[in-house]
Amino acid sequence: MKRITKKKRKESAFMMKTLRLVLRVSFASIALSLGLGVGVLWYYTKVIPDVKSILKHYEPSTVTTFYARDNSVIAEFFSEKRYIVPLESVPKHVMDAFVAAEDQHFYKHKGIDYWGIARALGRNVLAGEVVQGGSTITQQLTRSILRYRGRSYSRKIKEALLAFRIEKNLSKDEILYLYLNQIFLGHGAYGVEAAAQMYFHKSTPELTVAEGAFLAGLAPAPNTYSPYNNSEQGKNRQKYVLRRMVEDGYIPEAKATEAWQQPLPLYPQPSDTVYAAPYFVEQVRRHIESKYGAHALYSQGLKVYTTVELGAQEAAEGAVRRGLERLDKAEGYHGPLRKLTGPGEVEAYLTELFDRQSKLQPGDRAEGVVTAVIKSKRELRLDLGGRIATVRPDDYAWLAPGEGRSALRLFAVGDVLPLHIKKLSGEQEATVALDPEPGIQGSILATDVKTGEVRAMAGGYDYSKSQFNRATQAKRQPGSAFKPIIYAAALEKGFTASTMMYDTPVVLPFRLHDDEEMWKPRNFEKEFQGPTTFREGLIHSRNIVTVKILREIGVDAAIEFARRVGVSVDLDRNLSLALGSSALTSVELSLPYLVFASGGRRVEPTFIRAVYGRSGELLEGKDILHGKSVPKSIVQLGDQQYEVKEATGEQVMTPQIAYLTTHLMKEVIWFGTGHPVSVLGRPAAGKTGTTTDSRDAWFVGYTPQLLATVWVGHDDAHSMGGRATGTAYAAPIWLDFMQKALESEPVEEFTVPEGIVFVKIDADSGLRAIDSSRKVVYEAYLAGSEPQQYAPEPDQLDPNKFYENDLGF
Repeated sequence: MKRITKKKRKESAFMMKTLRLVLRVSFASIALSLGLGVGVLWYYTKVIPDVKSILKHYEPSTVTTFYARDNSVIAEFFSEKRYIVPLESVPKHVMDAFVAAEDQHFYKHKGIDYWGIARALGRNVLAGEVVQGGSTITQQLTRSILRYRGRSYSRKIKEALLAFRIEKNLSKDEILYLYLNQIFLGHGAYGVEAAAQMYFHKSTPELTVAEGAFLAGLAPAPNTYSPYNNSEQGKNRQKYVLRRMVEDGYIPEAKATEAWQQPLPLYPQPSDTVYAAPYFVEQVRRHIESKYGAHALYSQGLKVYTTVELGAQEAAEGAVRRGLERLDKAEGYHGPLRKLTGPGEVEAYLTELFDRQSKLQPGDRAEGVVTAVIKSKRELRLDLGGRIATVRPDDYAWLAPGEGRSALRLFAVGDVLPLHIKKLSGEQEATVALDPEPGIQGSILATDVKTGEVRAMAGGYDYSKSQFNRATQAKRQPGSAFKPIIYAAALEKGFTASTMMYDTPVVLPFRLHDDEEMWKPRNFEKEFQGPTTFREGLIHSRNIVTVKILREIGVDAAIEFARRVGVSVDLDRNLSLALGSSALTSVELSLPYLVFASGGRRVEPTFIRAVYGRSGELLEGKDILHGKSVPKSIVQLGDQQYEVKEATGEQVMTPQIAYLTTHLMKEVIWFGTGHPVSVLGRPAAGKTGTTTDSRDAWFVGYTPQLLATVWVGHDDAHSMGGRATGTAYAAPIWLDFMQKALESEPVEEFTVPEGIVFVKIDADSGLRAIDSSRKVVYEAYLAGSEPQQYAPEPDQLDPNKFYENDLGF
């Protein structure tokens, strides 16, 4: 009995020792676990950022928007397409949809939904991997702000801790506001406003229950549920959200059923950020990025109010396109785009066309392969890649006017031809016209005379084919379009419209070209008019007269004057300057004409009216939104400060000289090389320009409201042919543009400043007209400089008597 008791005692003692050991190990394990847990929490507490700092500096990436003059949107630039919308502008049913779909207990938890985590954990264990998250809306917000990627428990710990901190510092409404503006909803759209605009062409307050549920359904996997990628899955996801809204009491069953049955008016996915005026927009984009940086352009939500007027812009683009198409056809047929040989090559190319041209619309350009040349009907049969088309004689009449059937010899089976779609019939036929894309190029720059604001700009035929802006980037010789600068400088030196010159041959002691020993300038017509007036020299663009005027006033004086009126590029310091030998861009050539048109004031072309930062601070221009003018101020953008200045409109020449120059260029249009544009039917002044070998053709002209500079030429500067002049090539484009751009503008006359007198003169002699004068005009003079002598009878004209002030050699 005693031995049994002793044994039990030993067993009991052993058990107690074991228990104490287990308890010690357990307590040590618990302490260690708690220590590790506290250590892990302490570590993550230190590595996650301070929530107050995050919220203080939180500036989500937003869209920079460019506006036209009428405040319509012409372009957007962004790294994340996001528009901030206040929570009060979000309909309650849209907020309810996101809460029901993403965070059932959003208004109850403190940042973490433990039941949601447990549910997700169970599914992850069963799956053997992380397949579902238990994130609350607050956690999703932290993930979006901190840019955490991937699925891991480490990320979940960080999210949870930061979520707790956010819940302590923000109200539920503030959290929801940030979430709805931050969340990614597919195809570059961040936040509900960007998604509403992209998918439905609506703003957030206009969203219906059906649309709100659809957007909420995108949140977990926007690409998977995207209507552009999988409309069926997107619709199923919408159904799930509506069911959750019913279960949580947000909407009745009938409302959910009604919403589910509504068809969603989804719009095509936008393919480009630029909506209008591409050359103009790119010019402004370059300026903004250069001045404020790429981050500001693509992330800071700038508001850029530009000067472009969409009606004028449409007129400019149309005038350039129509003009270049007309001129290209005048140059003749350039041949097919390519020649296909053999059935295999034809079949392969038709397959390619089928893929490229499956969605043609009337007005589109297209390509077609010639399958038959029917001489009896003078027709071409073409295959557009599944569509059959016929080109009839009227559709290629421009190729060889009057030649009839002989024009068919230009084509052969297998030729790939450029076409213009006129009409589509069903899915298999089309009516087309032969319409090659021009090889010739051109540009137009239109500027408000009073303000310098650029109203329109077309830098080429087609921006999608060539982004090179010929209005701002191409430096070309202006030819005779430079002459008004020489004439204006001469007027300042005392010349008048009646100053007599000799238009006679001259040889100058320097070489202009490598193949010349001496320079022998010639008039364009290769003829000489003998005695001629100063006004006739400009009106008819006499090269010899202009060279002699420049020699008289001096090259240095002319260059100084050119600098004063805005020409800042290096100019040739020789007499070839008179003929526009120094290359300029269209913008640079516009500057002196703006001075003439604005009464002698220096008016700088500008593309921007105002730039505002994301908080509404004025960064550049005038405060057009609040009706304030800010002549000078300092603004802050990020770490940089910028000075805002207002243009002064400095007077760089007298209003009288500016008007005399304008009056002479009015006569260019009335009587001279610019006469084709006189049908504009309103006061206008301008000058043509044609360079050596017809490489460049110009027309620069203006009314009291608007100045437009037109250039035409080839990018590689080869000749356009002997018929190519500013009169024939550039002036019609200018006229086409001005007729449309000024259609709604009142007719205005140029303001005549004090000190100007008009005298009835004999155009041949430049003296006061008599009753028998053959050509009489009213000419403008500075008071006191007008001619006092009367012209002789026409049959008594004696050059030796009346031209003693000749400035020739």
